[in-house]
Amino acid sequence: MKKLYFAFLSLFIVGAGNAQITQANHAPALNDFYNTVLYDSTGISPGASGAGAVWSFTNAASIRSVVTAYSCTTAASTASASAYPSASVTMVSSGSSAYYSSTGSKLQYWGGTLPFKIQGFSIALTYTGTAAATAMPYTAILNSSVTSAVSGTLSSPTSSTVSGYFSGTWTVNVDGYGTLKLGGTPVTFTNVSRAVTTQSLNFNVTAPLPVSGNVFYTIYDYYYIAKSKFPMFTIATAVVNATVFGNPSTTTQTMVTLNSDYTTVGIDEISNSISNLAVYPNPVKNNLNLSFTNTNADEVSYELFNTVGQVVKQDKLGNEKGEVKKVLNVSGLDAGTYILKLDVGKSTSVKKINIQ
Repeated sequence: MKKLYFAFLSLFIVGAGNAQITQANHAPALNDFYNTVLYDSTGISPGASGAGAVWSFTNAASIRSVVTAYSCTTAASTASASAYPSASVTMVSSGSSAYYSSTGSKLQYWGGTLPFKIQGFSIALTYTGTAAATAMPYTAILNSSVTSAVSGTLSSPTSSTVSGYFSGTWTVNVDGYGTLKLGGTPVTFTNVSRAVTTQSLNFNVTAPLPVSGNVFYTIYDYYYIAKSKFPMFTIATAVVNATVFGNPSTTTQTMVTLNSDYTTVGIDEISNSISNLAVYPNPVKNNLNLSFTNTNADEVSYELFNTVGQVVKQDKLGNEKGEVKKVLNVSGLDAGTYILKLDVGKSTSVKKINIQ
């Protein structure tokens, strides 16, 4: 049965041209989710810009124990909602957040927790003027950029004594498109666009110690927008220049992450083969509900695959006729993306499932 799974998994995925980036295929929306795996940044460089670029990260080494799950929820439901009154949604994970709003013409970023530290403190930024994260809709044209002047206040989610302010610029630029090669389970994506986000910020921390300086934060995101609104691969580097009591220091922090669901991005779900099939909730933590119609009292079975094609759960579900409801307990499985293959007689449906 493993061979059947890999029939769905294309190891060479071809996109349909340079897809236009729109609110529907790029802006975070309620209940969106994805997972990332931390990679060793040693020897990793962003690669060339321009048309026809080839970005190969097949030799990158993963730190598999460090997996981060991101999910999109309403901004109003978060503990920091009052600081971001204009945001509608937030992408949250353990220890980080990013607040957004979007229209048909622009994805706007209102701030959130930075993935790096300043003087040992986690820092959250609150923008008084929004940053244009992306102009929409647009086709990924080389060097199509959006620049925003930004300013606001800073605080720390881990220390109530930290306060300060910042100002600077935020620029997003599509600087290349081409082919992305990823290792592990080897996958090649064509028609990938690379977006480079650059923040150049001057900051002043007024408490608990007076710290001034600047941050140059550059993010390289490699998008296969034809199939996923989230980047397949990300290289983020922050250079922090800080002065405390007249003593300057410089730190460089680099984080490399892989979309851990990359092997399933190219899989097209098959959901119309089984009558009235519903699979919920998705994402799921404990019990996954299945409901469908078994008109002819056919034998029913399922298999659940992880992203490397291993069967992690399978069973026969009988041959009950009519409207059928079943519950699958997935509480013992690791968080991540899985493929559910359900067979009812000669009919088959395939669904992507995210376990939290």
